Amino acid sequence: MKARVWKRAKDAWVLIVDGEDRTGKRKQRWTTYRTKGEAEAALVAFLKADQHVVVGSKMTVEEWLDVWLRDYLIDLKKKTRENYRDHTKRWRALIGHIKLERLHAPAIQEAISALLRTDLKPSTISANCRCLHIALEQAVRSGLIATNPCKGIRVPKAARKQVIPLQATQVAQILEQMSGSHFYMPTLISAVTGARRGECLALRWRDVDMERGTISIVESKTDRGRRMSTLPPFAVKELRAEQKRQAANKLKYGTRYQHNDLVCCREDGSPVSEQSVSEKFHRVVKKLKVQATFHDLRHTHASMLLRAGVSPKVIQERLGHANISETLDTYSHLYEGMQAEIAGVVEGLLAADCKSQISQ
Repeated sequence: MKARVWKRAKDAWVLIVDGEDRTGKRKQRWTTYRTKGEAEAALVAFLKADQHVVVGSKMTVEEWLDVWLRDYLIDLKKKTRENYRDHTKRWRALIGHIKLERLHAPAIQEAISALLRTDLKPSTISANCRCLHIALEQAVRSGLIATNPCKGIRVPKAARKQVIPLQATQVAQILEQMSGSHFYMPTLISAVTGARRGECLALRWRDVDMERGTISIVESKTDRGRRMSTLPPFAVKELRAEQKRQAANKLKYGTRYQHNDLVCCREDGSPVSEQSVSEKFHRVVKKLKVQATFHDLRHTHASMLLRAGVSPKVIQERLGHANISETLDTYSHLYEGMQAEIAGVVEGLLAADCKSQISQ
C-alpha cells in the first residue's frame, strides 16, 4: 500500500491511498483537505498507523526521489521540475540503493567526494546538493525520516562568475539585429529594466502602464522578485508600436490568433520559449563577435545604474534581489573599479576647502 499528497485545486489537497482489495484488484481512497499542511499531517498519521505503507526501511533513496519528483513539485514551472530531475540522476547512481532511513551524512559526503573526482564544476555539484537537501527536507516533513542527513555535509563552494557588462554600443547593435523579430521585445525589456528572461516572456499587457511608463513584474522566481520598473520614453514608444502590430496580427490571423495577452509573443500570439530566445541571442552575439548571454543584459543594466551613481538599495529593488548583500556580492568588482572615480569626486569636493585651510 502506498500513500501520497496531491494538489487537486487551489484550496483542495488530496491524500491518495493506493492499495488492493481482497481479490487483488487495485483500489484507491481519496480524502480531500483544504490546506497542504492538513493533508501532510494526515499522511504522517497514516504512515505511522499503517505498517504496509512503503516507508522507512522499505523505501530507498531512489524510490523517494521518484515520489518527490512526481508529487511534490506540482506548483513549479516545467523547466524547474526538469532541472530537479536532472540533479537527481547522479544521486540515484551513487546513493539511490540506500534505504532512506539508513541514509546518513558520511554516505552523502562520500558521494560528493566521488563527484569532485569527475570533471563536474563545483557549481554543478553544489546545485545537485541543494536539490538533494530539498528532497530530504520534504521527507522529514512527510514523517519518513527524523532529520535531514544533508545538514551535516560540506558542500563545495561554487566560484562566483565575475560579471562583465556589455558596452552601450554593443547593446544597441544587438537590438538592431533583433529588430523586426519576436525576439526584439524581450531583449529591449531586459536591457532597459534588468528583468530576467522568464520575467520578460511572462509579461502581459495588463501589467504595462503606458501613461505612467511602468511595467509590473508579477511572475518571478521569488516573492521578492515581484516589482515595478520604470521605462525610458523610447521603450514606451516601442511598446505602443508593438501593441499596434499585435492588433494588426489579430485581424490577420482571425480565429487562429492566440489571445494570451503576452507582450512578447510570436506573430500569431503564441508564447516565445526561453530556449529559443537564448539560441537566437547566441547567434546574434556570435555574429557580432561579442561574448555574452541573454542574462548579461540584466548585469549590463545594473552596471549602467552603478555608473550613474544610483544607490545599491535602489538597484536591489529594481533587479528583485532578495537582499542587498546579493546585489553587493554580484557587483562588488564593479565597485572596486569605481574607486578611482570616487577618489576624484572626493578630491573635487574637498580640495578647495583643504587648500584654503593650508594657506591660512
